[in-house]
This record gives sequence, structure tokens and C-alpha cells, in this order.
Amino acid sequence: MLEVVLWVILVLSSVLICSYIAREYGSEILIGVFASLTVLSNIIAFKLVSFGPFIVPSAVIAYSTTF
Repeated sequence: MLEVVLWVILVLSSVLICSYIAREYGSEILIGVFASLTVLSNIIAFKLVSFGPFIVPSAVIAYSTTF
């Protein structure tokens, strides 16, 4: 359970950091982050990562930050 909470906090903090940077430097930063995370999630889609009792593809981490 702790891993899931930490994962949610990590995803939300990365989104907040990206939105702050986009406010300072423009929306091109958000477009670049979205494109790079989408490509990254497609590249690492077949790698498996374990979060406590859960075994998930590592693309879940990169893909969840794009939403």
C-alpha cells in the first residue's frame, strides 16, 4: 500500500513541476515532456517492475505521467 501511495505522490509531483516550468518558459516544455514520455513508454513497454506485491510493465510509470 505504501508503494502505491508513493507512486501517486511521485506522479502528482512530476506533473506539478512540469506545470510550473511551463508557466515560466511556455507550453513548449510540456509538449516536449509529453512526447518524450510517450516515446519512453513505448520503448520500455516490455520491461517488468515490481511494486511490492504488484508486477507491472514499467511503461505504466511513464504513461501515467502523460495524463
